[in-house]
Amino acid sequence: MDTSPEIITVETRRQRFSGLMREHHRDILTFAGAIVRNREGAQDIVQDAFVAAWRNFDQFDEDRDFGAWMRGITRNKCKDWFRKMKRVPLADTDFVELEIDMDAWQNFRTDSGSDVFEMVDGCLRKLPGKFREAVQEFYFEDRTGDEAASGLNISPANFRKRLERARSLLHECLSQKSELAPAAQPIESHV
Repeated sequence: MDTSPEIITVETRRQRFSGLMREHHRDILTFAGAIVRNREGAQDIVQDAFVAAWRNFDQFDEDRDFGAWMRGITRNKCKDWFRKMKRVPLADTDFVELEIDMDAWQNFRTDSGSDVFEMVDGCLRKLPGKFREAVQEFYFEDRTGDEAASGLNISPANFRKRLERARSLLHECLSQKSELAPAAQPIESHV
């Protein structure tokens, strides 16, 4: 095995990048998804952004925030995606608002001492079935309200009400968890 300084440096660099990529992948995917509102597009954008980041990783200043650096790369990849898809991109002020939201998100994750995604997953699992299905159809399957309602064999108005109630229950559950309250009780439906 070659242990020359160049090989060790390349391997160390690769390991460092890999760790940072695993740590920030979900957040960057969430960021791209919030911008383009297209799951497949967001996945492609994030893949392209990480490839670009790897190619330029030797220029990354370790004193900077890797997540912020990746969001900048991702923002540019999103703009490229909008041009390629012949869609109107977000205004620069929208990007600034998303950056502020992402910073608040990062601070919340750091200050809460727990993984936000685990908190959301826990709250989703506590939702009654009909509300969990509504969330699944709309947010995870990317269906429109009418498509989701049809798939669940309910009226669009009923679907909207279920989704509204699911959001409310999730908000209550996440609020309890974020306040570091004692173990949250199962969510009860009042509908």
